[in-house]
Amino acid sequence: MRSGSSLRRRLALWSVAATLLGLIAFAVVAYVVVYVDEREEAETGAPEDPDDPAGATRDKMLLAFVIAAPIGIGLSVGAATYASRRALAPIDRVVRTAAEISVDRFDRRLELPDADAEMRPLARAINELLDRLQHGYDALGAFSADASHELRTPVAAVCSELEIGLRRPRSADEWELSARTSLAELRRLSGVIEAMLRFAQADTSRAADTTVVDVAEVVAEVAAIHTDSARRDGVALHTVLGDARVMVQGDPDLLATALANLVGNALRLTARGGYVRLAITTSGDAVLIHVDDTGPGLPPNRAALFVPFALRATPGAGIGLGLPIAQRIVARHGGTIAAENRDGGGARFTIRLPRT
Repeated sequence: MRSGSSLRRRLALWSVAATLLGLIAFAVVAYVVVYVDEREEAETGAPEDPDDPAGATRDKMLLAFVIAAPIGIGLSVGAATYASRRALAPIDRVVRTAAEISVDRFDRRLELPDADAEMRPLARAINELLDRLQHGYDALGAFSADASHELRTPVAAVCSELEIGLRRPRSADEWELSARTSLAELRRLSGVIEAMLRFAQADTSRAADTTVVDVAEVVAEVAAIHTDSARRDGVALHTVLGDARVMVQGDPDLLATALANLVGNALRLTARGGYVRLAITTSGDAVLIHVDDTGPGLPPNRAALFVPFALRATPGAGIGLGLPIAQRIVARHGGTIAAENRDGGGARFTIRLPRT
């Protein structure tokens, strides 16, 4: 690979070359004009005016300037135009390639120049941006396909139930059973739509709604919401809030939603007689919210935990949007979510947020 050549340096060199070319052309033309004038005087024998030798010299220089200036300026402009085109040719190639990239040709990438100190990092950055856009586009397509499947299933079930019911006269009890089945499917459909709405909201910046949030209050609120369901399922729900108040900057409703999704998953996967524990700890300038359970632990494919709809076929996993929603909310607050298996069995999810 050739050593990198700065675009600024090349522009400067080409500009200097164009200027020197113009000066040289001007000097050459001026010299030729003066030389020709002197030869004509010598051949005709016309003597210079002895009373005004300076005026004769001025006349010669003025004539030389009038003839040489347009030629020098024209050559300078032409050389500068050629120099700018040569120096900016890599940019033109980048523009042409970028104009060819579309949704149908998302695999096109910019060619990395070998000898451009500025253009090579720029082309690499644009290629990386295109890679991220293509990844997001592919993920959006996969999400749309999965969402369509989740929405189509309950709608198809309701339609099938009603079609069967209309094939022959039915009693009131039969219609009530059909209505209950349809209502259950419609509630499932409503849950999917609500989850998708929360998923979209979690990816929307809500900086104007952020405030100082007491983490202990959020944890206590989420625990209170799930206390009754945990008791019905025979699962103990513990909270360890700590003595010191820990504050973060964010939206309390969104943070409660993210934590509630983790707690809901933990309760759903924990068998009767087990427990779920919420604990708050600190680590340097970060606050950690741990959600521990005594369930079956994490699935083998941990990379799919935070992928929308990826785990919907896993028993007890719901529709597969709870964890992706939680991850997006936490990411919007400058934090992360980690998942690991516990030594004593079960799983641990840890929300890490920057402290205020």
